[in-house]
Amino acid sequence: MDNAAPLFVDAPVEVCIARDPKGLYRKARQGAVTQVTGVSAPYERPERPDLVLSTGARSLDTCVEALLRHLGNHVDMASRRSAKDGAGHALYSFASLGAACPQRTSER
Repeated sequence: MDNAAPLFVDAPVEVCIARDPKGLYRKARQGAVTQVTGVSAPYERPERPDLVLSTGARSLDTCVEALLRHLGNHVDMASRRSAKDGAGHALYSFASLGAACPQRTSER
């Protein structure tokens, strides 16, 4: 998979607990639920992600902008490689993402 771009959404467990709509982290700390990452199950940070989104320290808008910028750069490179073999699916995938965030792509 040449076009893979490992990303790491970095959120401390405290942030995950605060954002947990189902209360799984609370239940895991009480022992009612097992295998919850960061509480009762181990978590290994990726060794060399292409992009780190620190969602506990940065705003949602900032993280989305960084992700779209990264994907745009990644897709531009993939599209150039794909153009040689006639495959244009990478650009289509990015266009689909852009459709979900039209306010971001309208600036381009």
